[in-house]
Amino acid sequence: MFRAKMKNSGRWISAIDNEQSYLRKLCSEKQIICPDCNHQMNLRVGTKTPHFYHLKGAICTDIYAELETDEHLNGKQAIYKFLIEKFPNENVELEYRVEETNQRSDVMLLFSTGMKIAFEFQCSSISFEKVIERRNLYEKAGVKDIWIFGCSVHKYGRSSKKTDREKHRLKGMERAVYNQEYRLYYLEPNTRVLTIFDDLFDAGTQLWGKQQEYKLNSIKIVNNELISPRDEQYEIERIRLVKEWKENQQYRLSNYTEVVAFRIYHLFRKGIHYESQHVIAIVKDYKDGVPISMRLVRDPVKPSDNRILIEVEEPDSELSKSKVSEKYDEYIRRLNYKYHVDSPMKWIKINGLKSYNGDLYDFVLDSYNHFRIEERYEWLSRENKWVFKPIHKKKVWEVKKDILQLYKEYANS
Repeated sequence: MFRAKMKNSGRWISAIDNEQSYLRKLCSEKQIICPDCNHQMNLRVGTKTPHFYHLKGAICTDIYAELETDEHLNGKQAIYKFLIEKFPNENVELEYRVEETNQRSDVMLLFSTGMKIAFEFQCSSISFEKVIERRNLYEKAGVKDIWIFGCSVHKYGRSSKKTDREKHRLKGMERAVYNQEYRLYYLEPNTRVLTIFDDLFDAGTQLWGKQQEYKLNSIKIVNNELISPRDEQYEIERIRLVKEWKENQQYRLSNYTEVVAFRIYHLFRKGIHYESQHVIAIVKDYKDGVPISMRLVRDPVKPSDNRILIEVEEPDSELSKSKVSEKYDEYIRRLNYKYHVDSPMKWIKINGLKSYNGDLYDFVLDSYNHFRIEERYEWLSRENKWVFKPIHKKKVWEVKKDILQLYKEYANS
């Protein structure tokens, strides 16, 4: 560990912030003790990062104590320096003890506002349940915890008996973190490269997809989360799309095409249904909330087959309404040269049907079901007239039966 206590004064002392000669003198005087078990500790230097260790035979009472390795020591130190660089005005402590739960985090970021973020650099293998337990304790103490694994923990999957760098095998502790965060962090302390796994396909014991690698100093902490350069780009794009959506919504409030009224008609030859239903509609175009034109449109539900029969300006004037009415009568007369059209049928007025893309694609072909129109016209060949019929959805055999009945009526007429 990096921090221990002075036996006489109870003051904390760091193995990396003090001169080695001074620390050796204190150890020789048996003044350095473990903050958990109060056993004597010694200083280890040389090839490893300077740190305190228990003497042989000592058993520490810290239930979360783990074996110190070079990777773990260097990783804690890298995270510690990273946080000091990012937050020079905040307090950063190594191996900080959370009094409420008796946990000792690897690195703790203490904000002046009272908020705490614990960084756990996990190199040794622990169980799924142990990770969940420790995370729950942090949550109970009001501490946000961020787990970073050592690169030695990560294992690639295999494809065709070869290592596949897009398959990532998960241990229980990795799965425990991923199930809650949906991303994993791995740190290489020597190069200070942070590897991030997110947006991957979850295949149970493996994650499939490419990893993202960034220099540790390029990472930011925003809203208690590690933010990579790619996350920043995503956030910029999200803000742009939200702004664009809001502008579009504001634009749509005053610029749209409104269906004023429509009619559904069928084409018949000699009383037999010739073609499926057609729609003809009167629509108004609005700009900045003011109607600028009115159109008579055939089959507005079929963008590929739209046909504007007439378009007039000043849609609220009597002259414009008269032109639209004349064009409609002309269109019906032209159809009646070949077919029988339900010309006596009334217009159906509706409110609130608007299209914002101009081609009226939002208009539904099954209009009388969509708008819950309670009645529709149906041609009775024997009586040679149109009558109202209630709407009901027919089964396939009922439709065939109706067609057969129409054929019999035509044959007997």
